[in-house]
Amino acid sequence: MMRACLAILACLLVCGGCRHRDPKPNGTAGLDRRQDDNDHVPLAPLKRRPATAKSRLVGTIDRKALGPFTARSSEGGLVAWIVGADRGGGQQLMIVPTGSDGAPLREPRVAATVPQEATQLFVRPAGGAHGGWLLAWSALLDRGESLTVLGLAPDGTARTKPTDLQRTSDHVKWADLLAGPKGVTCVWAEETPGGDANILAAPVDSDGRPHGMPVIITRGVIGWAAVRSDDGVGLALVSPSHEPKNDAGRLSWVRLDTDGRPVSAPVAIGSKATVSGDVEVVPTPGGWLMAWTDRTGEDAQVTLATVDAAGKVRGPRPAMD
Repeated sequence: MMRACLAILACLLVCGGCRHRDPKPNGTAGLDRRQDDNDHVPLAPLKRRPATAKSRLVGTIDRKALGPFTARSSEGGLVAWIVGADRGGGQQLMIVPTGSDGAPLREPRVAATVPQEATQLFVRPAGGAHGGWLLAWSALLDRGESLTVLGLAPDGTARTKPTDLQRTSDHVKWADLLAGPKGVTCVWAEETPGGDANILAAPVDSDGRPHGMPVIITRGVIGWAAVRSDDGVGLALVSPSHEPKNDAGRLSWVRLDTDGRPVSAPVAIGSKATVSGDVEVVPTPGGWLMAWTDRTGEDAQVTLATVDAAGKVRGPRPAMD
């Protein structure tokens, strides 16, 4: 295909040059004025507006920090980071609300105190009728880790106190807050000492209050991706194949309701273990599109598959021939 494109380009340059543009003294280009049945009018000089970008000072971080991280919605944005407290140990969650143009609306201020050492921070729009923001962070305990959720108003005012969604003896490797039209679902992965992970989910309201117990979706997975759907959450899960000389995983698709509970049995994506590394998933009209790297053949190749709301799978197939 590349050779064909180069050949076409060469033909255009050689054969199509009968009506080339002549340079003008002022640096602009115009068509030559050959008289024929289709006489051309010289083109006016192209006027370009200079690109401009404004930098905004959000805050100053003078100590070791986790972040900053940011989230945006139609209301504006929020910037958040966790930094060590000035006195007494512990850490502080700092936030700055921003306008739609990215300009900070106020000085950085403390939204919450984090007594343990935080390891991850997540910032997401809360959705719902009154908007706002949801923040979640994982922190080290004496044994294991905790996952904590906090809800903020659009201006950064705390709506609730920080609430522990989970305390586990495993490592919280990943988490996400997925807000949909029917509620918010927190999904996270707890890595076990064996190196695989268990996927859990729990419902959270738009103010950051949990209203259900965590549910174990699956155990022993080696890869995952989550995406919001109209009626809950979709999960792409990669399970180890346990095949000799094949460290790739098998991909399956699971849908959850807004309470974080599976609404159907897992749907297998393909009949072979071909997923190496991460898997990505995005919504499409009428379903979802998944992509991953298949390294089981001589050459690695990007592979695609789709699944619709009824669980019908198309693919897997190579993204490019």
